[in-house]
Amino acid sequence: MAAHGGMGAKCSRCLKPAPCYDRLEQRAWLFIPLWGIVAWFFYAARRVDCPEHGVVIEQVPWSQGKRPVTIAMMCFLSRWARRLSWRETARTFGTSWECVYRSVEWFVEWGLAHRVLAGIKAIGVDEIDWGRGRRSEAFLTVTLGKLHEPNELPHRFC
Repeated sequence: MAAHGGMGAKCSRCLKPAPCYDRLEQRAWLFIPLWGIVAWFFYAARRVDCPEHGVVIEQVPWSQGKRPVTIAMMCFLSRWARRLSWRETARTFGTSWECVYRSVEWFVEWGLAHRVLAGIKAIGVDEIDWGRGRRSEAFLTVTLGKLHEPNELPHRFC
């Protein structure tokens, strides 16, 4: 890949336009496999001379920090890791167990940072089923509720 000629680089910290300082060596980022074919992004990132932060790397929209995989691939691996074991996910998509682990970790941290808990006043347990010899798997259902009266808990939440 190459930088768009008409677009200037942005500081990775404040996202403000800044003049180019120099270029780093070409790096590779793992992308989602297309039709079973491994795909890579190759790009020589620019360093910018930000008036506020000094010389830093430009903001790269498909990557987060120094991770060797794209954000899309991290989301892709995280979703598959819900269905398959992390080892099986890594083997299926030709990556390492650690890459799957770091992708799930990034996805969970992103979810926690962007969750909205406004309006939730009570958390209650609806069903618990633990035991041996039952046909269903062990499960736990958590219910989130919005209370009408802020100081009164309904009996089902007690």
